[in-house]
Amino acid sequence: MWCVAGMCCAPCAQYKLRTWVLDNNMGQYKCCQGYFDTCCFKAGGCGDEGNPACLVLEACCCPGFAVQGSRFYVMDTRNIMPSETDNKLAHFNNFLQLAACLCRQFDCEGADLITFAADLFFSTLMGCMSAQVAHELKAEASGKAAQPSQMAASRPPQSMSMERPGSVIAQPVPVSAQAVIVTAQSVAQPFMVAVPPGVNPGEVMMVQSPVTGQMLQVQVPPNVGPGGQFQVMG
Repeated sequence: MWCVAGMCCAPCAQYKLRTWVLDNNMGQYKCCQGYFDTCCFKAGGCGDEGNPACLVLEACCCPGFAVQGSRFYVMDTRNIMPSETDNKLAHFNNFLQLAACLCRQFDCEGADLITFAADLFFSTLMGCMSAQVAHELKAEASGKAAQPSQMAASRPPQSMSMERPGSVIAQPVPVSAQAVIVTAQSVAQPFMVAVPPGVNPGEVMMVQSPVTGQMLQVQVPPNVGPGGQFQVMG
């Protein structure tokens, strides 16, 4: 349903999604959460901070930026990175938009068809972005994903890499068999993890550290299948 809402009613979906991302705390809101600042505009400095009316304008006028602002905020506060497929989809969307713009500019034959394809792909991508963010938040609410640490949630969003703009959240941070996400207060120690049935090599699963009691995201090594074991630090 979030995918359909993101495609067919982007403004409403993005307003609701951002309030959900911010845990209904509008005091944390600023335009696009500060991810699209320019030399002429700085989020939080134009009366937008904590202003629900600005969120309405953002969702209605710039739904693409709105959904990406929500996604980037979730990724930075939960240490999530986009997958390679996410980046490829984003790059293809950018290519279609540029091709459609050039075709209209030079009045090329088939410009209307290319524009339609670009708009359709963008709308589909909007739905996917919305659904992925909602899925991550639902997983946290149900205990299937680790809650963001207080330290991560309170720090300002980090700068985006060159691969970040336009990408779609799908995968948690790809970590090796020897590394997991832990808070700064924990002391890492090795322990063995058994791969449960139905979890294949390369997939990410949640485990509880016997050292700190925290829920950790780990990626199963390529050579370890169901029933096998591998070592992690936590």
